[in-house]
Amino acid sequence: MKIGRVALVLTLLAGLSQTAPSAGAAPGDRLAFVTGDDRLVVANRDGSGVRWLARNVSRASWSPRGDRLAYARLSELRVVNPASGQDYEVWRLPTGPAGCQVIACAGVTTNVAHPAWSPTDERIAFVAGAGPLAMVGWGLGGAVLRTKIFIISSDGSGLTPLTATHSGEMDPAWSPDGGRIAFNSFVDGAFTVMVATPGSSTLPEVVSPLGIVAGAPVWSPGGDRIAFLGTSAEEAVPYDCYLYVMNADGSETRQLAHMPVCADTKPSWSPDGRWLTYAAAGLNVLNSGVHVVAADGSSRRQLTSGYDYGSAWSPDGGSIAFARFAQGQDGVYLVGTDGGWSQRIVESPVGRPFWAP
Repeated sequence: MKIGRVALVLTLLAGLSQTAPSAGAAPGDRLAFVTGDDRLVVANRDGSGVRWLARNVSRASWSPRGDRLAYARLSELRVVNPASGQDYEVWRLPTGPAGCQVIACAGVTTNVAHPAWSPTDERIAFVAGAGPLAMVGWGLGGAVLRTKIFIISSDGSGLTPLTATHSGEMDPAWSPDGGRIAFNSFVDGAFTVMVATPGSSTLPEVVSPLGIVAGAPVWSPGGDRIAFLGTSAEEAVPYDCYLYVMNADGSETRQLAHMPVCADTKPSWSPDGRWLTYAAAGLNVLNSGVHVVAADGSSRRQLTSGYDYGSAWSPDGGSIAFARFAQGQDGVYLVGTDGGWSQRIVESPVGRPFWAP
């Protein structure tokens, strides 16, 4: 979420500790987020060790060991080590005609976005896009065209397109075994969720149901199901959003919950695959906040109430991180999975937090 309070962000960041996070932190001990003025920041779960790592960042993704972050900055894909501060360029989209040969961009502005590090090795999936909408996530308000997913090694070698198409591809999500990628693609005038196998000549499959404008796919920990957000193709407006779960082959799609908006959020699975959390800040604050729901659609409950968004279940299963946008209360928060407690761990206008594995 872009928040137009740059001066406040700078003031807050000026006071942040520059202590490097522990390189040997246990799962669930650290998280990262992007501030309102597009700085990549890491912190320990207790709020200590806050450190900003890079500027002009749109999105980032942890490596499998949690020792590095891949991030997108304008036309670059980069990797940074939070402990050492080492930062290097993995790939840069060529400018001018050379870049347009890569993504058929017809001479318009080009960007890199949506990095996703494989959970099993050094491969990074990312989006190379063209045009003013290339940096946004999947959206219901307009088409994002001429974007393409690529895969590359973290050392910059082996650049390969995921598919042979240029159909508005974005938001890649690796399966837990690293064998498949779910992603969004603009097909026949609407966004769908597709699944492809990297390095395979097999065509990607559309797995989301027809009639649903779908996006933000997230694999279950067991790799057998995919959660996603969507709305009816007949009512494609940004204030009518639903959380769905389906089998990885697209069968048995189930609608679990209604959300006020689809923007700036993704569902997140509990580590045991039994629950999902979702949060979106809507126009009706009473319907906003952090929620949890069982994967079968039962036991829905609201954990927080406010302009909260971007909830993410911790790897140890004990808490949920989320961002809050409210006068005097901006920051990254943790809440217990039963809603019994919550606390702010970092004071700063932020986007969606995400945990180190």
